[in-house]
Amino acid sequence: MKVKLTTDRVARAAIPEPKPGKTGAAAVNESLLSDTEVPGLSLRVLSTGAKSYMLRYRVGRGRGAPSRRLSLGAADQITLDQARRLARQWMGEIAAGGDPSADLRKAREVPTVAEALEAYARDLDRRIVVRRRDYMSALQRGLAKLLRFRLPEVSEAQWKGAVHAVEETGQFGAADYLRTRLTAFLGWLKERGDLEHHPLAGWRRARRTRAEQVERAGRAMSLRELALAWKSCDAVPDDFARFIRLLILTGQRRTETARMRWRDVDLEAGEWVIPAAEAKNGRAHVVPLGPMALELIRSQPRVFNVAWVFSGRTDAPISGWSKRMAKLEERAESLELARWTLHDLRRSFRSGLSELGVSPRVAEAMLNHAGSELEQVYDRADLGRSRREAALRWEVVLGAALKERKADVVRLQA
Repeated sequence: MKVKLTTDRVARAAIPEPKPGKTGAAAVNESLLSDTEVPGLSLRVLSTGAKSYMLRYRVGRGRGAPSRRLSLGAADQITLDQARRLARQWMGEIAAGGDPSADLRKAREVPTVAEALEAYARDLDRRIVVRRRDYMSALQRGLAKLLRFRLPEVSEAQWKGAVHAVEETGQFGAADYLRTRLTAFLGWLKERGDLEHHPLAGWRRARRTRAEQVERAGRAMSLRELALAWKSCDAVPDDFARFIRLLILTGQRRTETARMRWRDVDLEAGEWVIPAAEAKNGRAHVVPLGPMALELIRSQPRVFNVAWVFSGRTDAPISGWSKRMAKLEERAESLELARWTLHDLRRSFRSGLSELGVSPRVAEAMLNHAGSELEQVYDRADLGRSRREAALRWEVVLGAALKERKADVVRLQA
């Protein structure tokens, strides 16, 4: 029916009866009142009582051209004048060859940030990326305010803003980590065709000032400081205390240590094997375990049907370092121990090996550092005996530091 729509007529528009013999969505009936003032504009009235404005048009010329419908908004949310103004704007685009319904349909097919993250997580699982849980945790937290947006709606400033927001909290390490993971995520979206261009391509961390270069991140702790860090563990739960002390004894990465499985530890042989799939550089690594390290692992309760030596509340590796470190740092401060990080324990282990006279080749092997490409290809020596001797000597000097006495250790020849 064609009528001149008015505000009063819109309010009094009759509601059609539901379709007889139908229930649910199938019973919904509609009637259309076409506006004579703006061609194509109609008031749609449903048997549910809902009223909305819509624009009907054809794509192309002639009666044979396909017809389309475009919703303009509910009648209780926009006025008749606003509906007419929107209809005229859209008809201008249609006259120029546009098809707004198709454009909107394509826009709805573009994934949101949340949907893109879900697809990225599935791809990481498919490729069995070792640290995929860490990657996704960082992205989910960092992009929490952008999850509902569709990808083209997020500006370059908003992507960068997610990283800047973490920097403003003083967590510069976490901000750098998010920057790295976000760049990889957006690159994946670009390759998949979800983004026309990489919004952060070429974005690098600001060049460090001279003062920042002088204050290098991280430090190597002395034996006395390591002994204080060891004693600080008395203030935290036993499982986390054993975890920290094992880092001090072995110098291994915190993530790889957190992912230690019972099946990877041979208590009789005194060895822990980090599988290639778990190692950062993709190379299997055998960690020699001295008496102190073995005692820590033996003391760790073995939970039925849980694979991890250090597990969280669920069947997952231990995590949540910031929260767990709070009491440890408080206790360390009371012992007048300067601030330190978990990675400082790895640096301290490496420096301690040098102090013992362990050759750089053996020390680097104990940390599972890849070395040069030439060494990886031609140097296949296991160095097992040398590494075990170095691990035992490290436990001797550390044990002496804990007892505050001088260790009787023979310095190795370089």
